[in-house]
Amino acid sequence: DHLITYLRTALPNLREGSSTLGKEFELAQAYLNILKLRMGDRLSFSLDLPESLKSQTFPPALIINLVENAIKHGVERARGGGSIRLNAQRVGDLISVTGSDTGRGLDPNGPVGTGVGLSSLRNRMKLLYGEAATINLEPNTPSGVIATLTLPTAVPDLAPQISAQQEASGLPANVSECKVNVALIIALVGGIVGAHN
Repeated sequence: DHLITYLRTALPNLREGSSTLGKEFELAQAYLNILKLRMGDRLSFSLDLPESLKSQTFPPALIINLVENAIKHGVERARGGGSIRLNAQRVGDLISVTGSDTGRGLDPNGPVGTGVGLSSLRNRMKLLYGEAATINLEPNTPSGVIATLTLPTAVPDLAPQISAQQEASGLPANVSECKVNVALIIALVGGIVGAHN
Protein backbone atom coordinates (compact mmCIF):
# COMPACT_ATOMS: atom_id res chain seq x y z
CA ASP A 1 0.00 0.00 0.00
CA HIS A 2 2.86 2.39 0.83
CA LEU A 3 4.51 1.68 -2.52
CA ILE A 4 1.23 2.36 -4.35
CA THR A 5 0.88 5.65 -2.46
CA TYR A 6 4.43 6.61 -3.39
CA LEU A 7 3.85 5.83 -7.07
CA ARG A 8 0.55 7.70 -7.18
CA THR A 9 2.21 10.75 -5.68
CA ALA A 10 5.51 10.63 -7.56
CA LEU A 11 4.51 9.76 -11.10
CA PRO A 12 2.19 12.74 -11.77
CA ASN A 13 4.99 15.07 -10.65
CA LEU A 14 7.17 13.81 -13.49
CA ARG A 15 4.86 15.61 -15.91
CA GLU A 16 4.66 18.85 -13.95
CA GLY A 17 7.09 21.71 -13.49
CA SER A 18 5.80 22.57 -10.04
CA SER A 19 4.23 20.91 -7.04
CA THR A 20 2.99 21.92 -3.59
CA LEU A 21 4.40 21.44 -0.12
CA GLY A 22 1.45 19.19 0.66
CA LYS A 23 2.23 16.87 -2.25
CA GLU A 24 5.96 16.85 -1.49
CA PHE A 25 5.40 16.00 2.18
CA GLU A 26 2.99 13.25 1.14
CA LEU A 27 5.65 11.87 -1.17
CA ALA A 28 8.27 12.01 1.59
CA GLN A 29 5.95 10.20 4.01
CA ALA A 30 5.21 7.43 1.49
CA TYR A 31 8.95 7.05 0.81
CA LEU A 32 9.76 6.83 4.52
CA ASN A 33 6.94 4.34 5.10
CA ILE A 34 8.47 2.06 2.47
CA LEU A 35 11.94 2.38 4.00
CA LYS A 36 10.40 1.57 7.38
CA LEU A 37 9.40 -1.83 6.00
CA ARG A 38 13.04 -2.54 5.18
CA MET A 39 14.75 -0.92 8.17
CA GLY A 40 12.22 -1.75 10.87
CA ASP A 41 13.08 -0.36 14.29
CA ARG A 42 16.24 1.24 12.91
CA LEU A 43 14.13 4.04 11.43
CA SER A 44 11.58 6.37 12.99
CA PHE A 45 10.26 9.60 11.54
CA SER A 46 7.82 12.47 11.98
CA LEU A 47 6.53 15.12 9.58
CA ASP A 48 5.07 18.47 10.56
CA LEU A 49 3.45 20.66 7.89
CA PRO A 50 1.05 23.44 8.93
CA GLU A 51 -2.31 23.29 7.18
CA SER A 52 -1.77 26.82 5.88
CA LEU A 53 1.30 25.70 3.89
CA LYS A 54 -0.09 22.59 2.21
CA SER A 55 -1.15 24.49 -0.92
CA GLN A 56 2.08 26.51 -1.12
CA THR A 57 3.68 26.04 -4.54
CA PHE A 58 7.03 24.27 -4.27
CA PRO A 59 9.50 22.75 -6.75
CA PRO A 60 9.17 18.97 -7.10
CA ALA A 61 11.82 16.53 -5.88
CA LEU A 62 13.72 18.92 -3.58
CA ILE A 63 12.29 17.52 -0.34
CA ILE A 64 12.51 13.86 -1.34
CA ASN A 65 16.15 14.40 -2.30
CA LEU A 66 16.78 15.97 1.09
CA VAL A 67 15.20 13.00 2.87
CA GLU A 68 17.03 10.49 0.69
CA ASN A 69 20.34 12.16 1.54
CA ALA A 70 19.58 11.97 5.28
CA ILE A 71 18.83 8.26 4.96
CA LYS A 72 21.78 7.37 2.76
CA HIS A 73 24.49 9.35 4.54
CA GLY A 74 23.06 9.51 8.05
CA VAL A 75 20.58 6.97 9.35
CA GLU A 76 21.64 3.95 7.29
CA ARG A 77 25.29 4.41 8.25
CA ALA A 78 24.59 4.62 11.98
CA ARG A 79 24.82 1.27 13.74
CA GLY A 80 21.54 1.72 15.56
CA GLY A 81 19.80 3.61 12.79
CA GLY A 82 18.09 6.85 13.77
CA SER A 83 15.16 9.18 13.33
CA ILE A 84 14.21 11.80 10.76
CA ARG A 85 12.10 14.86 11.43
CA LEU A 86 10.77 16.99 8.58
CA ASN A 87 9.02 20.31 9.09
CA ALA A 88 8.22 23.51 7.23
CA GLN A 89 7.42 27.05 8.25
CA ARG A 90 6.90 30.42 6.65
CA VAL A 91 9.12 33.28 7.78
CA GLY A 92 8.11 36.51 6.10
CA ASP A 93 8.48 36.03 2.35
CA LEU A 94 10.48 32.82 2.75
CA ILE A 95 9.62 29.15 3.14
CA SER A 96 11.95 27.16 5.37
CA VAL A 97 11.98 23.35 5.14
CA THR A 98 14.13 21.58 7.72
CA GLY A 99 15.14 17.94 7.70
CA SER A 100 16.96 16.74 10.81
CA ASP A 101 18.31 13.26 11.47
CA THR A 102 20.04 11.49 14.36
CA GLY A 103 22.30 9.41 12.13
CA ARG A 104 26.06 9.30 11.81
CA GLY A 105 26.51 13.04 11.42
CA LEU A 106 28.96 15.17 9.47
CA ASP A 107 32.48 13.97 8.81
CA PRO A 108 34.71 16.23 10.96
CA ASN A 109 37.65 15.57 8.63
CA GLY A 110 35.88 16.07 5.32
CA PRO A 111 34.17 18.83 3.34
CA VAL A 112 30.58 19.63 4.24
CA GLY A 113 27.75 19.30 1.73
CA THR A 114 29.88 18.51 -1.33
CA GLY A 115 28.35 15.13 -2.16
CA VAL A 116 26.61 14.51 -5.47
CA GLY A 117 23.11 14.63 -3.98
CA LEU A 118 23.44 17.95 -2.17
CA SER A 119 25.49 19.50 -4.96
CA SER A 120 22.77 18.64 -7.46
CA LEU A 121 20.13 19.98 -5.10
CA ARG A 122 22.06 23.22 -4.59
CA ASN A 123 22.58 23.69 -8.33
CA ARG A 124 18.90 23.16 -9.06
CA MET A 125 17.84 25.67 -6.42
CA LYS A 126 20.28 28.21 -7.83
CA LEU A 127 18.93 27.64 -11.33
CA LEU A 128 15.37 28.28 -10.14
CA TYR A 129 15.90 31.04 -7.58
CA GLY A 130 19.41 32.38 -8.06
CA GLU A 131 21.03 33.57 -4.83
CA ALA A 132 17.63 33.90 -3.11
CA ALA A 133 17.58 30.19 -2.17
CA THR A 134 19.99 28.55 0.27
CA ILE A 135 20.87 25.19 1.83
CA ASN A 136 22.35 25.22 5.31
CA LEU A 137 23.92 22.23 7.08
CA GLU A 138 24.78 22.05 10.75
CA PRO A 139 25.44 19.32 13.32
CA ASN A 140 22.48 17.94 15.24
CA THR A 141 22.64 17.17 18.96
CA PRO A 142 23.67 14.61 20.14
CA SER A 143 24.28 13.22 16.65
CA GLY A 144 23.21 13.66 13.08
CA VAL A 145 22.65 16.61 10.76
CA ILE A 146 20.16 19.46 10.41
CA ALA A 147 19.63 20.51 6.79
CA THR A 148 17.51 23.56 6.00
CA LEU A 149 16.22 24.64 2.60
CA THR A 150 15.15 28.30 2.42
CA LEU A 151 13.22 29.46 -0.65
CA PRO A 152 11.20 32.55 -1.60
CA THR A 153 7.43 32.10 -1.43
CA ALA A 154 7.14 33.78 -4.84
CA VAL A 155 7.06 31.21 -7.61
CA PRO A 156 9.72 31.84 -10.28
CA ASP A 157 8.95 31.82 -13.99
CA LEU A 158 10.26 28.37 -14.88
CA ALA A 159 9.94 28.77 -18.66
CA PRO A 160 13.45 30.23 -19.26
CA GLN A 161 15.11 27.61 -17.05
CA ILE A 162 13.18 24.77 -18.67
CA SER A 163 14.12 26.00 -22.15
CA ALA A 164 17.77 26.28 -21.13
CA GLN A 165 17.75 22.72 -19.78
CA GLN A 166 16.14 21.41 -22.94
CA GLU A 167 18.64 23.18 -25.18
CA ALA A 168 21.62 22.02 -23.13
CA SER A 169 20.58 18.36 -22.88
CA GLY A 170 18.24 17.81 -25.79
CA LEU A 171 15.86 16.19 -23.29
CA PRO A 172 12.74 17.33 -21.47
CA ALA A 173 13.53 19.32 -18.33
CA ASN A 174 11.83 16.78 -16.07
CA VAL A 175 14.05 13.88 -17.16
CA SER A 176 16.36 14.39 -14.16
CA GLU A 177 13.41 14.14 -11.77
CA CYS A 178 12.24 11.05 -13.66
CA LYS A 179 15.64 9.41 -13.20
CA VAL A 180 15.61 10.23 -9.49
CA ASN A 181 12.16 8.75 -8.93
CA VAL A 182 12.77 5.66 -11.06
CA ALA A 183 16.05 5.03 -9.21
CA LEU A 184 14.27 5.41 -5.88
CA ILE A 185 11.51 3.01 -6.91
CA ILE A 186 14.00 0.36 -8.07
CA ALA A 187 16.05 0.71 -4.86
CA LEU A 188 12.98 0.55 -2.65
CA VAL A 189 11.48 -2.50 -4.33
CA GLY A 190 14.86 -4.24 -4.35
CA GLY A 191 15.40 -3.47 -0.69
CA ILE A 192 11.98 -4.74 0.34
CA VAL A 193 12.34 -7.94 -1.65
CA GLY A 194 15.79 -8.52 -0.17
CA ALA A 195 14.53 -7.94 3.35
CA HIS A 196 11.84 -10.59 2.95
CA ASN A 197 14.06 -13.28 1.39
